[in-house]
Amino acid sequence: SILEREVKKRDLEGTAVNFVLTHSDYKLFLVEAPKVEPHEMESAVKWKIKDLVDSPVDELAVTLFPVPEDVYRGQNDMVYVVAARKSKIKQIVNLVFNSGLELKSIDIPELVLLNISNKFSDDSNGLAFIDLRSSGRTLNLCKAGNIYLTRHLNTRVGQSILNSEEWASVKERLVLEIGRSLDYYESQMGQSPITKILIAPGGNDSEALVKQLNDLMTARVAGLKLAEAFHSENEFPETLQQSCILAIGGAMRDMQVAA
Repeated sequence: SILEREVKKRDLEGTAVNFVLTHSDYKLFLVEAPKVEPHEMESAVKWKIKDLVDSPVDELAVTLFPVPEDVYRGQNDMVYVVAARKSKIKQIVNLVFNSGLELKSIDIPELVLLNISNKFSDDSNGLAFIDLRSSGRTLNLCKAGNIYLTRHLNTRVGQSILNSEEWASVKERLVLEIGRSLDYYESQMGQSPITKILIAPGGNDSEALVKQLNDLMTARVAGLKLAEAFHSENEFPETLQQSCILAIGGAMRDMQVAA
């Protein structure tokens, strides 16, 4: 495989890696936490999502991460459930093993983007971090290193969209989606309003996109510059930053990060 050839070429045999799934590899659900013993949680959440998935639950691998305790006060605890086909997970395990690498973890974009935002921005008072890419548009609302709300945005924002005749309607839909999520975080989750929105590196018109969103949103909108965050003197174009950001976030999984 291409991966196997690259591992040998770069003398990386035995290197530990964290694999990041693409959005099409899994489903993410926010559900009420079952009131069961820890060892029963996996089978209990599978029962909860059985009508939401298009595969028999026995064919799914699931894992959980909790919603912080200060959300939905007075109501039952909530958890995010990540569900992926066992066949897909096995395929990934075999790919990594056959390439000569050592698989340490399998992650999802929402959590590796949290690594990025927690490392390179202050989220102590709440932060919206948005990654806009054609394969999946992710919005994380996070605070103090925890995800409070994460969702996939429906609005497609392609390359050079600002020069398109569709931009006016796309921009309106995007602002509406972001605004609704911020309102939910405040009104339904009982959190203080988020005043900062950070946009992950994108295409060549990222700066113009950030400026236009900043003119329309109540919260301050800024763009994340990975080259500045890493204090890199090398050329690091926006498109390359976008290509690399999930890999960077995955590599940061075990790093000590600070808000």
